Amino acid sequence: MAAKIIEEFRKTQQTSPDKVDYEYSELLLYQNQVLREAGLMREALEHLTTYEKQICDKLAVEETKGELLLSLERYEEAADVYRRLQERNPENWSYYHGLEKAFKPASVDEKLKIYEDAWEKYPKGLVPRRLPLSFLS
Repeated sequence: MAAKIIEEFRKTQQTSPDKVDYEYSELLLYQNQVLREAGLMREALEHLTTYEKQICDKLAVEETKGELLLSLERYEEAADVYRRLQERNPENWSYYHGLEKAFKPASVDEKLKIYEDAWEKYPKGLVPRRLPLSFLS
């Protein structure tokens, strides 16, 4: 019900795709959140893909896309999203957890491999060195 009301409201607020409109952008993100809270993950991903260019907060788009792909069990695509996010900020622990969920490591060694790859790629990163301590000890 709420998703339909927001969709009707969104239609009255539409702007040119070339114009930057922060309020409309926030409305789109809120609409996507309502879809996710209603359990409409596929629709939320389609919504995000459709309006991605009109949403100003590109980081929120990528993070939401990663979560949605995981919930839809599209693990390979989710891993790609989390790798891009990791490149953007290798110190964000949630991106490593997203990669873990996407790769679904069957053993501690496979899980450790995710972090070893990050150590090589980001030698000054503290998070890829610290997070494995939680499951190695």
